[in-house]
Amino acid sequence: MEVNIRRVSNTSAYVFYDQECQMCRGMIHLIQILFNGLNKLARVKSNIDWVPFCAPIALGVLSNYDEPTRYSSFVVMSSEGEVTRFGNAVFALLQELPFGKRFIESASKITFLSHLVDNSYRFVASHRSQFGRLIPASLAQAVPSNCDDL
Repeated sequence: MEVNIRRVSNTSAYVFYDQECQMCRGMIHLIQILFNGLNKLARVKSNIDWVPFCAPIALGVLSNYDEPTRYSSFVVMSSEGEVTRFGNAVFALLQELPFGKRFIESASKITFLSHLVDNSYRFVASHRSQFGRLIPASLAQAVPSNCDDL
């Protein structure tokens, strides 16, 4: 399947999420709020596409992963097509923030930080149904829960 990753010409990154996971949708909404606030402060605009796993671009990009693998990870793809998953995807997403690249360069000098983020991510992901109960439904409803909502 051929995938056009430049669907939006000025997209700097794509964030793929599990549209069926309340915790995932709630966290995506919180991240969107954070990005919007920081972008307003810095007077810049991040061009991130938030894409549910059921969208055609996600199905193409993530076609190399079986369904359990795909649904167990947070995935970020740069506009150049570089795909990162799990804790590394958190760092890839942080780079899209104003001054994010400088922050990541500094943080990368702390060797245990990437292991801490990755292990923390994996713990939360493996318990997402339990954590999902803590996410208010109104927060999760702000993000599309199926591809018909797009």
